[in-house]
Amino acid sequence: MESYMESRGDVKNGSGAEVKEKYRQLYDGLSKHFSSIRGTDYSNFLNFGYKCIGGLDEARFNVPDGIPGGDSIRLVYELVGSVELEGRALVDVGCGRGGPAALLSQRFGADVLGVDLSPEAVSYCRKANADLPIRFEVGDAEALPVADSSVDVVTNIESSHTYPNMPAFLSEVRRILRPGGWFLHTDMLSAYRWVEIRKFLDENGFVLETDREITESVLASRDAVRRYRGGNGRMHPMLENILGLPGSEIYELMKDGTCEYRIFRSRLKS
Repeated sequence: MESYMESRGDVKNGSGAEVKEKYRQLYDGLSKHFSSIRGTDYSNFLNFGYKCIGGLDEARFNVPDGIPGGDSIRLVYELVGSVELEGRALVDVGCGRGGPAALLSQRFGADVLGVDLSPEAVSYCRKANADLPIRFEVGDAEALPVADSSVDVVTNIESSHTYPNMPAFLSEVRRILRPGGWFLHTDMLSAYRWVEIRKFLDENGFVLETDREITESVLASRDAVRRYRGGNGRMHPMLENILGLPGSEIYELMKDGTCEYRIFRSRLKS
C-alpha cells in the first residue's frame, strides 16, 4: 500500500506526466466511490476542514452546528476572510467534487470556473451543480485553460501538494490574474515548500497580505470527524490518508510539524 508521501504528498516518484496520471486515476476512482454511495453530499467537500479553537478566526460567516461537512465549509470561509468576491471572475484550481466552487458562487457571489485534472470529478460537478451559474472544465493546474490576465481571483484549496511542478502552477496563477487580483491559497506543505512559495510571490509581483498557520485548527477538525468504521474500526490506509483521519500518516505529519497547514492571501500588484 502506498504511503501518504507516495500517494498524496510533496515527495513524488516518476516524471511529471506520470505523477499527474497517477493522481488522475486516484481521484477518478475516489469520485466514483463517493458517487456510488447514497447520502454522501458531505463528500462534495474533501478538504480537512477548520475548527474554531479560540484563536484568530477570520470567517465572515458562521456555520450552523450539525451541517454535514461544516468544518470543510468553514475552511473555505477562513480562506476568503474579508476579501470581496461579489461579481468577480474566480477560478477554483483543483475544484474536486465542487463543494467549494458552489459555496464561492452562492455565498460570496463570485463568477466561478472550476478546474480539475479528474474527468470523473468534473463530470460529477457539472451534474451536481447544473442549476448554478458555474462552469467546470478538465484542466492541468500547470497549464490552465484560462486566458491571460482574465480573472480577478484564483483559489486553491488543499490541492497544490499534489502538483509535480509548483513554480509552473504559480506561474499560471500569475499569468491568468489581472493586476490587483487575489491568489487565495491554503494547503499542508513542508516549511521549506512554504519558503519557496513566499520567494516566488515576492519575486513575481505579489504582495503577501496574509500568512497564517492553521494546523491546530485543521487537526481539531480531523479529531472531530465521525469515522465510518468497518469490522476492525479502520478504513483502508490510503483512504484514511486522503481524509486525514487521526492515526493516518498525514495526520501525524501535521501533528509533528513536518507539514504546516497555512493560509496565504496574496495580491498581484497593479
